[in-house]
Amino acid sequence: DSTDAGVNGGRAAVPPSTGTWRCLSARTWKLLLCGQIVSLLTCGTGVFSQILSDNNVHVPTAQNFVNYLLLALVYLPWLAYHDGPALSSAFRDRWWKYLLIAIADVEANFVVVLAYRYTTITSIQLLDCATIPIVIALSYFILKTSYRATHYAGAAVCLGGLAFIVYADSAVQQADKGGASDRGLGDGL
Repeated sequence: DSTDAGVNGGRAAVPPSTGTWRCLSARTWKLLLCGQIVSLLTCGTGVFSQILSDNNVHVPTAQNFVNYLLLALVYLPWLAYHDGPALSSAFRDRWWKYLLIAIADVEANFVVVLAYRYTTITSIQLLDCATIPIVIALSYFILKTSYRATHYAGAAVCLGGLAFIVYADSAVQQADKGGASDRGLGDGL
């Protein structure tokens, strides 16, 4: 048709639901919005943890209990409704793996909240990027999850940034003795 050639240079029009427009779907926007909400809540948790630490209130277990309680109240009923029998068989067959991951997660969050005593909120929030490579490693070895090369590249970038943050914190602490009591210990935690 000659009218199509004049409008589109001879190419067929691409409908919005395919090709490059697929990334703008309602599902993608919903996922992005949910991710931003979680990031905002994580940032708020960090800010309040720093405020509590500055006021000599050290209750890392109590702080994390609320997070885990809310996660359990929201996601266990949702999983039970959507997965039903598959959920119970997954827990029955691999309960010990989930228990190990849960213990590791609880202890990691405990140590992160404890780190607010020794370093700054900026360092802790940036060092939190170590979560990505650790989760990839744990899920690869324990749950036998497979990843693409881009996932490993992203984890390597996280680890590179982690090394720079620790170095920068030690250099700042040597130059300026004010602020956090022991940034090296806080970064290690």
